[in-house]
Amino acid sequence: MTGGAFVVENASAVTAALSFEVVGVRDGLGVSRAAPPIAFEPSAPSLAPREARRVRVRIDLADA
Repeated sequence: MTGGAFVVENASAVTAALSFEVVGVRDGLGVSRAAPPIAFEPSAPSLAPREARRVRVRIDLADA
């Protein structure tokens, strides 16, 4: 397992509902690969106007 975190921010004046989708993964040589299991927490945050939230990401590298 590996992972990290990032911050998402809603700079608008209305509530924003988010979701995350991994659309492509490349290896160190730039070759497209199948994505390993990736989990986001929270997986679908809703952000109030001007709200920021930390999102954790976990990547399961067991089969990578």
